[in-house]
Amino acid sequence: MARTRSFSIYLLKPNVQPATALEPGHNLDPETGATQLPPGSLVFILDSHPREPWWKAFFGIPRQLSQVGKGAIVFVPASNRWFALCFGHVSHNLDPEAYEHDFGLKITLNSVDPNALRSTDLFEPGTSRRRRVQIPTAADLTLFDVDADSTILKSLTGKVKPSREHLFRHVTGATNLRISAKLDADGLTQLCTDLLAVYNSLEYRDVFPEIQSVTPVSDPVVIGQLNRELVESIKNRADDVSISLPAIVDFNESLLFTFTGAGQGSLYDGLEIDNFYDYLEERKVDSDSLDFEELKKFRLVMVNEDQAERLPFRLTRSLIYDTKLGGDKAVYHLTDGNWYRFEDDYVAKLKAYLDPLFVTDASLIAYNHASEGDYNEAAALAIADTVCLDKTNISPTGQTQIEPCDIYSLDGGQALLRHVKISTRSSQLSHLFSQGTTSIELLKLEPAASAKLTALVSAKAGPFGPALCAPIAASNYAVRYCIITTKPAAGQSDNLPLFSRMNLMRAAKYLKLMGIDRSVCFVPDGSPPKPKKKPTRKKEAGAQA
Repeated sequence: MARTRSFSIYLLKPNVQPATALEPGHNLDPETGATQLPPGSLVFILDSHPREPWWKAFFGIPRQLSQVGKGAIVFVPASNRWFALCFGHVSHNLDPEAYEHDFGLKITLNSVDPNALRSTDLFEPGTSRRRRVQIPTAADLTLFDVDADSTILKSLTGKVKPSREHLFRHVTGATNLRISAKLDADGLTQLCTDLLAVYNSLEYRDVFPEIQSVTPVSDPVVIGQLNRELVESIKNRADDVSISLPAIVDFNESLLFTFTGAGQGSLYDGLEIDNFYDYLEERKVDSDSLDFEELKKFRLVMVNEDQAERLPFRLTRSLIYDTKLGGDKAVYHLTDGNWYRFEDDYVAKLKAYLDPLFVTDASLIAYNHASEGDYNEAAALAIADTVCLDKTNISPTGQTQIEPCDIYSLDGGQALLRHVKISTRSSQLSHLFSQGTTSIELLKLEPAASAKLTALVSAKAGPFGPALCAPIAASNYAVRYCIITTKPAAGQSDNLPLFSRMNLMRAAKYLKLMGIDRSVCFVPDGSPPKPKKKPTRKKEAGAQA
């Protein structure tokens, strides 16, 4: 009788063959001696050379110790498609462009009991934040804090509904599908055939209507245009390009980052797109000559203390970017190496809600300062009865420090809390919007926070303190997000990355719920271009291109 086995399964894209599905320079060997492969299948083996763990020499351990990596990828043909079954840590040897990135998730959405979910992996492009939410008992999606307007569901785990139990009992779906099934090797072809039928089903649209519906871009002509837009933005170091890890990783083992593709790179503590630009300069790569095929050669690599590569990711999988094409009103978003189209009506919905929030703040001076902090001080001095509260704290004792705002003044009898941020990058803007909601929440709910704000304003305002503090006692606040940018103010919400617009709408709705007037303004950036930063180098990476 067949035993229950665990499988990790990928679906190759149409017309992709095993010969082209593996990354160039992969470390797998073809195996021709297997006797129980499904008909037509191919297997590639990982059999790495033994190497000593770093801690053996560190502690002077004399015993002979070695660690090796073992694994395999089995390519199974079924229903005129190829499937890749991965065993061990070998999936990074698959070319990310060779397989369907929604395969596992779609099958799970079509197969899982919607009231018996256990775990989700969520991605917020606006903050590049990835999080895993697990619940010990079966639950529906509402308990997993999935915000359809700002969150992308990347992985789902749950119990299978009765109609699919003949295939598997429990399922986890992301890019790949992870299941346990009771079958022998000769049953894999039928399993893959059945999985393809489930993948092509549209049942999930009725079962999970709250999940944001976005359309994957499949037209190679459009993808080519989008890839060229991405490369041009990288050449210009545009603010709308950012970088993020394309997976949830274990930082206990991998602490540093580097890049490969043009030789040995420096190691970095943090992950910023500027690090990649520094790498290009360090390796004397002419960015003006870059095209998309060249860009695909670069890797983002996580490195452990022993300078051993732990997780290499193709750079194009790690970039986050959104753009428009010509007169098309739709927005195209790049994440995990795949392009998605957000349709006109959704973009129009965002615009209709957000554009009325944009105002002209004639009181604010233009930015031409050494830092954001210097600007806040100067802007407060330029406005009568205004104080700078940058880097102050209103949190009650024992709580994480929270800044009330950057610039405080009166506006029509309200306490106007201005929050200021340079840049229209998603990560910066998400922090800005969060500052506005977090400080208001604290001021509304914690009397100690209001008392601290009163004390801060009184101390800085002198004889004008009582008048400035009057709205605080009445909890009469207004929030204004002030974005320093070179982009024209007439662009309104179109100036912001797509997911920043989503985060702004969420913040604005929350502030409205709290009874807070809210607005957004652009501050013209008249500063000269900043000199390029030196990379924060730790030591030379052992990884080679």
